[in-house]
Amino acid sequence: MHEDYLALKGEARARLRYLLALLAKDLSQNAHRVPGAIEASEDVAAILALAERNLRGREAPAKRP
Repeated sequence: MHEDYLALKGEARARLRYLLALLAKDLSQNAHRVPGAIEASEDVAAILALAERNLRGREAPAKRP
């Protein structure tokens, strides 16, 4: 298993978001077969995984009334 997935141990919602990001990446790669599409979608998936890892444990912002 990938380290980004393993880093989300015990966080079902975060793992689901990670898996959905990978699905979106694969779908976009198959839909847009142009030079650079694979690299771009890989970068997007990596950015989302990094953001998820860095945001874990932080409190959500207070909701406005």
